[in-house]
Amino acid sequence: GTLGYPKEAPYDRIIITAACSQIPASLFDQLTENGLIIAPVGESSQSLVLLKKTSKGIIEIKNEPKYVFVPLVGKFGKK
Repeated sequence: GTLGYPKEAPYDRIIITAACSQIPASLFDQLTENGLIIAPVGESSQSLVLLKKTSKGIIEIKNEPKYVFVPLVGKFGKK
């Protein structure tokens, strides 16, 4: 869900399989340094975004537009 699973963190990779307007900070917090997160980001259509967490912050690796996913639900999902 939008809170991730902190009990088993940290993770090397996180995949979000539903559209979110932005990636929840709680998921970035659960990534290892040099960990990757991929997610469809946007409202009615999305960009598939690949991000890397480094010691200096989050770096965008790739941003591919024109995707459509079902919306993410939950605490930080679509309201």
